[in-house]
Amino acid sequence: MFLAVASSLSVRLRRARGIERQQIKWQPYTAVMAATGSVLAYTIAEAMGSRWLEWIGFVILMVALVTFPISVGIAIVRYRLYEIDLIINRTLVYGSLTITLVALYFGALRRRIQSLIDRSFYRSKYDAANTLQGFSMKLRSETDLGALTDDLVGVVRETMQPAHVFLWLHPDRSRNGERAE
Repeated sequence: MFLAVASSLSVRLRRARGIERQQIKWQPYTAVMAATGSVLAYTIAEAMGSRWLEWIGFVILMVALVTFPISVGIAIVRYRLYEIDLIINRTLVYGSLTITLVALYFGALRRRIQSLIDRSFYRSKYDAANTLQGFSMKLRSETDLGALTDDLVGVVRETMQPAHVFLWLHPDRSRNGERAE
């Protein structure tokens, strides 16, 4: 990739004249530095088995990667590329807008959106959840076993929709095995 970038910038540098040439010459310089460091660190040093040559190539590569944004900054400031303000402005506006939308989605809207989707597309799941929630509220306050049994059978039919529903209640037995009345 570094070689492709370096050759692309070199071709553009050869065709440019005047100020454009001055602006562009910083980027091919850092790209050639990065390509040289990569070849030195990962090809020549491995072929020779030299750790210090690998280290030097790696340092050159890291310096080139750090200086590339600096070279772009020099080209912008030195050669008055102030039209870049429009790009920077749009980057900041769209970046902050994206961050705000992501924060809203994960912070507050995600639960509402999920609830809306569940209600719209997974209606039976949503209805079952609401039915179970309503039954749990009745369960807390109901004391009549007959009414509770009827409610439980109704909830099972509504949520699970089985073909048949049966409810067996285990009779209370006292400790000595007799039925409690």
